[in-house]
Amino acid sequence: MTRLQRFGISFLFCCFLAACTFTKAILAAPLSVNPSNAWCDIINNAAPGDEIVFNPGFYTMPCWITAKGLPGSPITVRSQSEEPNQRTTFAYQGSTSNVLELRDAAYLTIRGFSFAPTQDGVDAIRIRKANDIIIEKNLFKGIGAVSISANDGDTHRITVRQNTFKDLKYTGLYFGCHDGYTCHATDLLIEGNLIDGITTPFAPSAIGYGLEIKLNSYGTVRDNTVYRTKGPGIMVYGSNRKDPPSILEGNYVEGSMTEGGIVIGGGPAIVRNNVLIGNAYGGISAQNYGGRDLQKNVWIVHNTIINNDHSGINVSAWQAGRGNVIALNAFLPKSGTPALRPSLPPGTMLGNITCSTGASCFVNAVTPPYDLWPSSDSPLLDASGYGIEPWRPLDDFMGIQRDISADVGAFERASQTLDHLVGGGYTRPPRMRIDTAPPSPPRNLRIQ
Repeated sequence: MTRLQRFGISFLFCCFLAACTFTKAILAAPLSVNPSNAWCDIINNAAPGDEIVFNPGFYTMPCWITAKGLPGSPITVRSQSEEPNQRTTFAYQGSTSNVLELRDAAYLTIRGFSFAPTQDGVDAIRIRKANDIIIEKNLFKGIGAVSISANDGDTHRITVRQNTFKDLKYTGLYFGCHDGYTCHATDLLIEGNLIDGITTPFAPSAIGYGLEIKLNSYGTVRDNTVYRTKGPGIMVYGSNRKDPPSILEGNYVEGSMTEGGIVIGGGPAIVRNNVLIGNAYGGISAQNYGGRDLQKNVWIVHNTIINNDHSGINVSAWQAGRGNVIALNAFLPKSGTPALRPSLPPGTMLGNITCSTGASCFVNAVTPPYDLWPSSDSPLLDASGYGIEPWRPLDDFMGIQRDISADVGAFERASQTLDHLVGGGYTRPPRMRIDTAPPSPPRNLRIQ
């Protein structure tokens, strides 16, 4: 046999082995586990590409997860069913651990579980160090500490989407470290979640955020629905180390009991196409948190802001030449409150419109669910003027492309029939998208 023939046989044999390995990976069945199994060990022994399916039942032990997938081959841990009465439930009732802790985990997806109420001080998912994690379509109810926290070790590319957080006893989502130096959470995507009700009865002095992104951490927060938080529905703290801006867009925030609906503790931050209704300290509040002097490059544009206490938008420590913008927002102030406080803050102030009554601007701004499209003769219609400023968004709250001369506020009135109602206990309607990002939760999800 010639050397060339031997090489050809060896090459074909290697190709055969590779094909068998590839076929095995493609055909490998998901691994099914039950409450009686050593399911935590099974997760941590998983290989990239493995899928671990939890059969229905109550899983009462906590777990430290160190599993690592690979790019393109994540490890998936999921409930067999995502139906409300058939979800796998994590029901840890102890007080010496958190329910799930991710410790140096990577390329991991956690999907479709129910997290039962926990003891005071017990997080549902605590991320101590991790990257490329997806937490989606889970239900968190009555959690006694933070539902999802990432404030102990650097974390990168954490996605939290299409989850429901109900009747929480503490802050819902917490990313980054308060001092801005001990840890950082970067490239976050917080999308399409429902947060309803935060009261902090176990710690009355706790603020009770819906979600917060701390100093020198950043991400995109979009298309979330937030009701009845004790503190801010959403808060970002900005950066003093030249991080990219946090982007807050397409969120519906109603009923913060003590604070603004969206609070900007510092820039850079882009706050666009949000709807803020009935919050205690303004729809949007840009505050000089901790005297850090980070109110720079804060863009507040094309929001719809209705019936908030104190003011529509309030700002502090704004100075000329800092790149701050308040533009093209639609206000329907609560009686006796101003649209802006102060009335003429330094920065770019352009095209904001204050409505005298709901009927003068909107189809229905009185009775939930609200129809906040501009009415047929609204002063909001085509009122934004033409401009090429970088802070002008290309689309609206619904993902509808804006015209050259766009409508003021979060909504661009469209000609087609479109489910665009907000409030009334419903999640925000799904965004129209041409990209591959997942939609908001199903429209029939109503708070019970």
